[in-house]
Formats: sequence, C-alpha cells, structure tokens
Amino acid sequence: MPLVVLVLLGLALRLTGLGVHSIWFDEAATLCVAEAADPIAVLLQDRHPPLSGLLFRTWLALAWVGTSDASLRLLPALASALSLILFARLAKAWLPMPRQAVAVALAAVSPLAIWLAHEVRMYAFVELASVIALLGVEAWRVGHVRRGSAAIAFGTMAATGFHYMGGLAAAAVLGVLLVDVIGKRASPSRALMPATMAVAGVLIWLPWLVYALPRQMATSWGWQHDHSLRALVELPARHVLVDASIATGPWQSVVVALAAILLLGFGVHVLHSARRRAIGDLSALAAWASPVLGALALWSVLPPDIGPRTLIAATAGGVACIGSGLCLLPGRVLRTGGVIAATFGCLALSYAHSLGNRREDYRSACAEVERAFAPGDKIVSVTGTNEVFAQHPLRHYLRHRQDLLVAIVDRRTVLAEADLWPTGTRIHVVYRVAEYALSELRELTARLPSIEVGPVRFRVQYLSLRKS
Repeated sequence: MPLVVLVLLGLALRLTGLGVHSIWFDEAATLCVAEAADPIAVLLQDRHPPLSGLLFRTWLALAWVGTSDASLRLLPALASALSLILFARLAKAWLPMPRQAVAVALAAVSPLAIWLAHEVRMYAFVELASVIALLGVEAWRVGHVRRGSAAIAFGTMAATGFHYMGGLAAAAVLGVLLVDVIGKRASPSRALMPATMAVAGVLIWLPWLVYALPRQMATSWGWQHDHSLRALVELPARHVLVDASIATGPWQSVVVALAAILLLGFGVHVLHSARRRAIGDLSALAAWASPVLGALALWSVLPPDIGPRTLIAATAGGVACIGSGLCLLPGRVLRTGGVIAATFGCLALSYAHSLGNRREDYRSACAEVERAFAPGDKIVSVTGTNEVFAQHPLRHYLRHRQDLLVAIVDRRTVLAEADLWPTGTRIHVVYRVAEYALSELRELTARLPSIEVGPVRFRVQYLSLRKS
C-alpha cells in the first residue's frame, strides 16, 4: 500500500501542470524535426538519433492531440509515469523494505524526473527504455530467459534510438550481469545471452550511425562538455535534482542542501554494498556506475558531458542507491531526518517549479510580437544557431497567425534587403540571450536602431527595431 500511494503521488506530479512552462529552444527543435516535410533531412542538421522526432511526429498525427504545450508534453509525461511504475518493481527486486519505499518516494517526487516529464524531448523515453532493460535482467534472473532477453534488447535498442548516450543502458545491463557472474550466481556462459541482447540492441543502429553521424558531427552546433571531477562527484544528486541554475532565488540554497543529503545517502549505500555485498545492493550500484564508467571510456573518442540528462540511463541505479543509503544512516534521528528532508525537500522543489514558467520564455516574447505587429513588419529569431531550428519556437507560438508566419525572415535577409524596405518598417526580434548569439544581434542593431527593448525572461528577450 505505501508504494501504491507513492506512485500515485508521482503520477499526479507528472501528469499535471503540463502547460505551465513555455516551450524552449530544444523542445522547439524536437518539434522542428517532427513537423518537417522531410524529418530525416532536418534531423541530419541536428545531433540526435531519429526515434524522438518520429515518435512525436506520430503523436501529432493523432487528430485529438492538438499542438498546445500541454498536449505535446502529455506524451513524455506518460512515458515518465510508466517509468515510475516500472521503477517501483525494480526497487522491489533490488532492495528490502523500507529502503525500496524511500527509493520509490525519491523517484516519485524527483524534481529532475518531473522536469523532464514536462519537456518535449527524448529524455523521459530514454529513462523508460533503460528501466525496461534493467527489468529484463531481473526477469532473466528468475528464469524467464526469453522474456528477459527480449526486454533487454528492446530497452537498449529504444534507449539508443532516442539518444546516442542512451546506448549506455547496455552498460548498465552488463554491469548488473557482471554482479551475478562475480558473485557466482550465474556462469559466464549463462550470462552470455542477455549480454549479447544488450549489445545487439545498440548495434542495430549501426547502419544509421554510419550514415547519419558523420553528417551530424559536421554541423555547426557547439559542444557542451562537463567532465570535471566536480561534475562526477555531484552526479548522483543531480540524477534527482534539477540544476541550481533552474532553481532561482532562495531555492538555490535548498538545492545545495538537498544535494548534500542525497550525496550522503549515496555514499552510505556504497560503503554498505562494499561491506555486505548483497546482490540487490550491488545491482543498484552497478546500474549507476556502469553507464558513468562507459561515458568516461568515451573520453578517448569524444569528451563526454557528465550530466544527468546525457547519463539518464544511470538514473534508476542512482535513485535506488540514494534511497537505500538514506535508510542506512546511523541513528534513528539522523536516518528519519535525512529521509524526511530529502523527500519533502524534493517535493517542495517540484511544487515550486509548477508555480510559474521556468524555461526560456518564447511564449511571452511571441505574445509581444503579436501585440506590436503591423502589416509590412518583419520578424527575426536570433539564436546563434542553425536557422532552421532558430525560427521554430516562433513558428510554434505564432502558428495561428498566417500573416505573422509569412513575415518571419532570417537575419541575413534583413541585412541584405533592409535598404529596400519602406522607411518606418519595424523588425521584431526575438533574441535567445547567449554569448554565441550576441554578434548576430549586434549586426542587426548596428544597421537598424532599436526603439523598444523588452525584459529578459529566462534567456529570451523581445526587441523592436525600425528602419530609419
């Protein structure tokens, strides 16, 4: 019964508030692929595998779905909800009570999980696929060899198809299988079949990788790498918490305090696993550590981004370890206090994020464009990125105004043709505030004087320029 209540709480958090936050740039990039006449051609200008774009394309094809922010986010929210339900089964297989209950509680109220559930991106699906693969190992352990192997192959295949780093779900499976082999619960020959299925799920994408990856690597997108020691140390806590940059004002201090508690729980679980060597404890730890080690192994090829999104395949193991460790803290007062502080702190943070927009606010910027637009005006998106993706946040929020859609032009068109436009023509600029986009904005403002500069709302700003 406690697990059912916790899961219901988690479902409520995931399936409500879907329209609170504005669609931000990365979400619009997913929609750009999903809505394109040729999604593969657009995808080759991105750096992701095809499943998320194709899945959202299918979702949008359903007549009843619609294109509202809430409708779009319902799909990842459902995936996250299913992940939570399946994680409860995984925690039950790995941990005894009450440790499994605390792990499920943390998963239910995890600010990161809820944040990603409310995002038109691939991460909720990678998490779901990774949990399915790990549950496949548990099915294999109890003798359901075919069903378990099928779940492993499907999980690693889907995880890789949603995100290239999702292929590390195979590393999580291999790590858990290694626990069985080292603990002599299974012979290497018996573990060979599920291990092969885990690798096969990744390798099925080899033709796509050969075809698409060289083209995607040649795009102009910048790289965001964080492989510092600090990022690695903080990673277990970041698999539960959103980044402190997202939690504004006093909530940043809450994030730091919660991170310390969560890292303490993780550390206690590691020590307990090393001392007791229980199969479930080691499985949870291996499910977290193996994808992380796999990412570090990629260092020789491509410096990995040690982040909770790119390493989402490690989330299930990390959350299980933290929940377990909090229940193993010495002393009843410390143990109870740690569990209460972690769960209610995460719940409060998740609730705070639902009170108002916390994403790049294209919604408000586009509303300002609508209010100020007049016939003959032009609209420009400045992001410092590929023009195909740069325009799509505007095309999403202005989709009901055909007159505004045809007025959207790229920055080069403004610079080349502004002299031909009538005096007084206004150019409405939606600027994604970033250092790499500043030079593009300066080019425009050097040619055209600004007459209105709006506030920066979560990295997005509206400006109005006029030809003199």
